[in-house]
Amino acid sequence: MSSLYAAKLKESGHDVSILARGPRLEQIRRDGIVLEDEGGGRRSVVPVPAVDGLGPCGRHDLILVVMRKDQVGSVLPALAAHRATPSVLFMMNNAAGPDEFIAAVGRERVLLGFPGAGGAREGGVVRYSLTSSKLQLTTIGELDGAVTPRIQALAEVLSGAGCPTVVSRDMDAWLKTTPRSSCPSPGRSISPATTIGWPRTKRA
Repeated sequence: MSSLYAAKLKESGHDVSILARGPRLEQIRRDGIVLEDEGGGRRSVVPVPAVDGLGPCGRHDLILVVMRKDQVGSVLPALAAHRATPSVLFMMNNAAGPDEFIAAVGRERVLLGFPGAGGAREGGVVRYSLTSSKLQLTTIGELDGAVTPRIQALAEVLSGAGCPTVVSRDMDAWLKTTPRSSCPSPGRSISPATTIGWPRTKRA
C-alpha cells in the first residue's frame, strides 16, 4: 500500500519520495506509479521520485512505513541510522506490539497505524479499493494515545489526500484486538518488503 499512499499524497500537492529496489525501482522511475480504482475503474499515472536508499542525512516531516510486519526488520537498520526525521509511522497488521520499532528508532519518533485500503499490484498497475467507512478507515495514533498536534496534522494530510483517517487513543490495543475481518484482506494487500514512502510538506 505504500505506492498508493505515496501517489495519493503526491497528487494532493505534497513533496513525496518512495524507496524501492530492483525492478520496481526502475518501473517507478520509468512509468511513475499507476493506480486503478477498482470501484470505478479510474486509472491515473502519478510521477513520484523513487530512490534506492535512505541515507542518514536529509530531513523529512515523516517517514511512512507500509509493509508486512515480517518484512519490517529489513528496513529498521536504515531507519535507526536516519535520525533527522522526527516521525516514523508504521502502518501494518501488528499484534506483537511496538517494542521492536521503539528499540530501533526511539519512542518519541514512533507512530502506529493501519491502512484503510486493500489491493494488489499486477504488473505495473496498483489496483486498489478504499475500505468502506463502515468497516475500516485509515487509523493512526500516538504510542501513549495522546491527540497531539502532529497526529492531528497527519490525519488531516492523509484525509486531504483522499484517504479518510481517524485517530485512535490506544492504537496498540486497536492493532491487537480489532478483528481482521473488519480490515482490508491480507490476501489483497500489497506488501513491498523494501518500499518506504516519506511525505514532506510542500514549501511555498
